[in-house]
Amino acid sequence: MSWILQTNDYKQSFFSHDENRCSLKQRTLSALKKVLLFWIFAIASIVVPLLHFILVPGFLIGGVIAFRLHMRNTHYLDNVQFLCPNCGKGNTQKKFYFFSGKRIRCSHCSHQASIIATAS
Repeated sequence: MSWILQTNDYKQSFFSHDENRCSLKQRTLSALKKVLLFWIFAIASIVVPLLHFILVPGFLIGGVIAFRLHMRNTHYLDNVQFLCPNCGKGNTQKKFYFFSGKRIRCSHCSHQASIIATAS
Protein backbone atom coordinates (compact mmCIF):
# COMPACT_ATOMS: atom_id res chain seq x y z
CA MET A 1 0.00 0.00 0.00
CA SER A 2 1.26 3.45 -0.82
CA TRP A 3 0.18 6.83 0.48
CA ILE A 4 -0.34 10.24 -1.11
CA LEU A 5 -0.96 13.72 0.22
CA GLN A 6 -3.95 15.48 -1.28
CA THR A 7 -5.11 19.05 -0.74
CA ASN A 8 -8.73 20.20 -0.89
CA ASP A 9 -8.17 21.43 -4.46
CA TYR A 10 -6.92 17.93 -5.45
CA LYS A 11 -3.22 18.69 -5.78
CA GLN A 12 -1.30 15.53 -4.92
CA SER A 13 2.19 14.49 -3.94
CA PHE A 14 3.80 11.19 -2.97
CA PHE A 15 3.93 10.48 0.75
CA SER A 16 5.31 7.04 1.60
CA HIS A 17 5.09 3.37 0.77
CA ASP A 18 7.05 1.69 3.56
CA GLU A 19 4.88 2.16 6.61
CA ASN A 20 4.74 -0.05 9.66
CA ARG A 21 1.37 -1.18 10.90
CA CYS A 22 0.88 -0.44 14.59
CA SER A 23 -0.21 -3.28 16.78
CA LEU A 24 -2.82 -2.68 19.45
CA LYS A 25 -0.11 -3.00 22.11
CA GLN A 26 2.07 -0.31 20.47
CA ARG A 27 -0.85 2.10 20.09
CA THR A 28 -2.01 1.52 23.65
CA LEU A 29 1.45 2.07 25.17
CA SER A 30 1.99 5.24 23.16
CA ALA A 31 -1.47 6.56 24.05
CA LEU A 32 -0.94 5.75 27.73
CA LYS A 33 2.27 7.80 27.69
CA LYS A 34 0.27 10.77 26.42
CA VAL A 35 -2.50 10.42 28.99
CA LEU A 36 0.08 10.02 31.77
CA LEU A 37 1.74 13.28 30.72
CA PHE A 38 -1.59 15.13 30.83
CA TRP A 39 -2.41 13.68 34.25
CA ILE A 40 1.02 14.65 35.64
CA PHE A 41 0.26 18.21 34.56
CA ALA A 42 -3.14 17.93 36.27
CA ILE A 43 -1.50 16.86 39.54
CA ALA A 44 1.13 19.59 39.25
CA SER A 45 -1.53 22.25 38.67
CA ILE A 46 -3.34 21.46 41.94
CA VAL A 47 -1.06 23.90 43.75
CA VAL A 48 -1.83 26.84 41.41
CA PRO A 49 -4.20 29.17 43.28
CA LEU A 50 -7.58 29.82 41.63
CA LEU A 51 -6.50 28.44 38.24
CA HIS A 52 -6.57 24.87 39.55
CA PHE A 53 -10.37 24.93 39.23
CA ILE A 54 -9.88 25.13 35.44
CA LEU A 55 -6.49 23.48 34.90
CA VAL A 56 -7.04 20.21 36.77
CA PRO A 57 -10.31 19.24 35.06
CA GLY A 58 -8.95 20.51 31.74
CA PHE A 59 -5.85 18.32 31.91
CA LEU A 60 -7.86 15.30 33.07
CA ILE A 61 -10.34 15.62 30.21
CA GLY A 62 -7.57 16.54 27.75
CA GLY A 63 -5.74 13.33 28.65
CA VAL A 64 -8.77 11.20 27.83
CA ILE A 65 -9.27 13.04 24.53
CA ALA A 66 -5.57 12.64 23.60
CA PHE A 67 -5.81 8.91 24.38
CA ARG A 68 -8.84 8.45 22.12
CA LEU A 69 -7.30 10.45 19.27
CA HIS A 70 -4.03 8.54 19.45
CA MET A 71 -5.78 5.16 19.39
CA ARG A 72 -7.16 6.02 15.91
CA ASN A 73 -3.66 5.80 14.40
CA THR A 74 -3.01 2.61 12.48
CA HIS A 75 0.44 3.20 10.95
CA TYR A 76 3.82 4.47 12.10
CA LEU A 77 6.92 5.90 10.42
CA ASP A 78 10.24 6.56 12.20
CA ASN A 79 11.17 9.35 9.80
CA VAL A 80 8.92 10.81 7.15
CA GLN A 81 9.90 13.24 4.41
CA PHE A 82 7.30 14.60 2.04
CA LEU A 83 6.78 17.41 -0.43
CA CYS A 84 3.88 19.78 0.11
CA PRO A 85 1.42 19.46 -2.80
CA ASN A 86 0.77 23.21 -2.64
CA CYS A 87 4.22 24.86 -2.40
CA GLY A 88 6.49 21.91 -3.32
CA LYS A 89 8.84 22.40 -0.35
CA GLY A 90 10.10 19.48 1.71
CA ASN A 91 8.89 18.69 5.23
CA THR A 92 10.24 16.17 7.72
CA GLN A 93 8.77 14.66 10.88
CA LYS A 94 10.03 12.03 13.29
CA LYS A 95 7.99 9.38 15.08
CA PHE A 96 4.94 10.00 12.92
CA TYR A 97 1.73 8.11 13.70
CA PHE A 98 -1.06 8.36 11.13
CA PHE A 99 -4.21 6.86 9.63
CA SER A 100 -5.93 7.19 6.27
CA GLY A 101 -7.65 10.56 6.21
CA LYS A 102 -5.38 12.27 8.74
CA ARG A 103 -4.78 15.93 7.97
CA ILE A 104 -1.37 17.54 8.28
CA ARG A 105 -0.08 21.07 7.70
CA CYS A 106 2.92 22.17 5.69
CA SER A 107 5.49 23.89 7.90
CA HIS A 108 6.28 26.39 5.13
CA CYS A 109 2.96 27.53 3.65
CA SER A 110 0.58 26.22 6.37
CA HIS A 111 -1.58 24.60 3.71
CA GLN A 112 -3.53 21.55 4.91
CA ALA A 113 -3.40 18.17 3.17
CA SER A 114 -4.94 14.76 3.86
CA ILE A 115 -3.05 11.45 3.86
CA ILE A 116 -4.85 9.01 1.58
CA ALA A 117 -4.13 5.31 1.03
CA THR A 118 -3.82 4.08 -2.54
CA ALA A 119 -3.64 0.55 -3.85
CA SER A 120 -0.44 -0.10 -5.74
